[in-house]
Amino acid sequence: MGLIDSTATVAGRLVTMRPVSREDYPALFTWRSSFDTVHMLNFQRRIASFEEFVREIESILANGILLLVREAAGGRPIGYAVAHRINPWDGWASVGLYVEPAYRMRGHGGETALLCIDALFRLYPLKKIMTEVYDFAEPQLAMVRAMGFEEVGYLADHYWYEDRFWGLYGMVLTRDRWNEYRDRFVDILVVQQRYEEMQSLRQADGA
Repeated sequence: MGLIDSTATVAGRLVTMRPVSREDYPALFTWRSSFDTVHMLNFQRRIASFEEFVREIESILANGILLLVREAAGGRPIGYAVAHRINPWDGWASVGLYVEPAYRMRGHGGETALLCIDALFRLYPLKKIMTEVYDFAEPQLAMVRAMGFEEVGYLADHYWYEDRFWGLYGMVLTRDRWNEYRDRFVDILVVQQRYEEMQSLRQADGA
């Protein structure tokens, strides 16, 4: 199963994550086959057969980490987190996240990012984690900046999407900045949880 044992599970309030297994391939293949949005599995924008898809996935599993993201409440698969090009000797890794559109801007993506980044820094002797964000993904760019990622490069007119070229930001999060920003990010999730609990109580009182 690659670099994380298949039995390991990372659990949060909104999502849980575990290493991908073959039973998850149909969900991953559905995301791979959709071109509605750009993410790691469909980056090449080429239609692949299921056999080609399996080879792609197993290459990721052999050289990196691919985690299935599930809704904590019902266990439904809603996305994935991938860590690739992991280099513990030089102390860096690259990451990418995908969450289905229905679960965006509701805290699921933020909690997934928090759990994934925190696990990587805990499990590996990494000095920094890298990611790439396109201009059209403004909410994701705001999120990674809030987590402490810093811009280290920008490629203008790098990717064709929705009838125009977009730029690409190279973002880096160091271990020191993560230690500084982590508590702030956790606090945001706690405030969100308390707000949701208050809303639930109000709805129950009004029922």
